[in-house]
Amino acid sequence: MKEIFYKIYRYFTFKGLFNHEKTPNIDKWLIYINTLTTPKDDIDFSYNRYKCRMYYFQLYYKLLANCVAIVALIASFPVLFRKKQAKHERNEKADAIIIRASNVNYEDILPEDIENKYGKILEVELPERKNRYLCKGAKKLFWESIKRHPFAFHLNFLLFRELCLYSGLIDNYKTKAIVVYVNERNVAAPILSFLCEQKGIEFITFMHGDYILQLIHGYMRFSKFYVWDDHYTNMFINDLKCEPTQFITYTP
Repeated sequence: MKEIFYKIYRYFTFKGLFNHEKTPNIDKWLIYINTLTTPKDDIDFSYNRYKCRMYYFQLYYKLLANCVAIVALIASFPVLFRKKQAKHERNEKADAIIIRASNVNYEDILPEDIENKYGKILEVELPERKNRYLCKGAKKLFWESIKRHPFAFHLNFLLFRELCLYSGLIDNYKTKAIVVYVNERNVAAPILSFLCEQKGIEFITFMHGDYILQLIHGYMRFSKFYVWDDHYTNMFINDLKCEPTQFITYTP
């Protein structure tokens, strides 16, 4: 059943794209990104990220996404009252944890700086659906997003989903850093960074392949983002309005 829903999602997503299989108008991208309000905090960063993401899609897809999100939020309402269960706590200690992407390995691209700084890096998986919940800080961020953007149902569902995934990791692993990759399109990354940093944890990512200019990368914000060359830093900061202090250049 999950595979069928995923195929339906991919079909409507690609059908809804403005410039699918066409040469994109980059000048329009740059004009659009400059019309967005300068973020005051990480909720604003995530909102601008979402605006950049949805720029690619036609109106009917945006309406459909919001309608589906309303149903998903209602169905997920009990999760708001779910609490961490002691039996799911982990006794393993690690200076950093890393989440392996399903289709990309990380061993040959993991920055040495991370390996040198954090002695033991533990590979973990995201929690199962039945174990997902919102920690106290995540609830506060989620309700603040709803307060600011009450009709942005799709955005709020995306934030809710990611906050549920990472609340358990933050609570269950006493770690100094959560390392991810293949996350440069994650709308919730700025809010997740803020949530981690409140707990004294760094939310770190690194390049896993070459990047060309894409509007969907606009307004990225992590605690640290390791890139392969200063060219990428300049592109992300100057063209895509990403937070400038996060970037560190390294050679994989």
